[in-house]
Amino acid sequence: MKRPLRRDTLPQRDDMHRKRWLYQIKQVNELAERFTGIRYGCAGKHKANPSLFGVAPYHGQDSDRTLCDRDARFGRADLPRIQPLLKRAEAASLAGNLTWSVDDTGWIYELQITNVGQNEWHGYPMLMTDPFARTIWLRFKEWADQHGQTSDKHAATACSLLYGLKP
Repeated sequence: MKRPLRRDTLPQRDDMHRKRWLYQIKQVNELAERFTGIRYGCAGKHKANPSLFGVAPYHGQDSDRTLCDRDARFGRADLPRIQPLLKRAEAASLAGNLTWSVDDTGWIYELQITNVGQNEWHGYPMLMTDPFARTIWLRFKEWADQHGQTSDKHAATACSLLYGLKP
């Protein structure tokens, strides 16, 4: 198997230009519905070592995917942190046509629905060159500054440093 290209040598992915949007803060009913019974399921597509996570390897064609364990250093031992990340996403209203969360490490994770019937989602780190990262960070920073705990404020700062974002 040929070694994939390094992330920084790949062209920007096409889906960075897809329409993504956040709920308005006042749409709390949609937000509550999104997070009621939400489940996370690992996806082999976003793992460099999927067997460590108990999922099948990805055999698709695209090479522009980000990998949790390689790119964001989110390993198997970090899986218990997923529920707090989902709670943070809900508290900060980071949902719309997708869901996002900001990790204490500064990484923004984008989540897509895997199984609608079971409200199961899978996630992956956003590219640092993704222009929508700024939108997510601004919403998160505003929430963290007004309502967040110290750890949330630190996560907002780490995110701005990692992604090179400024107000």
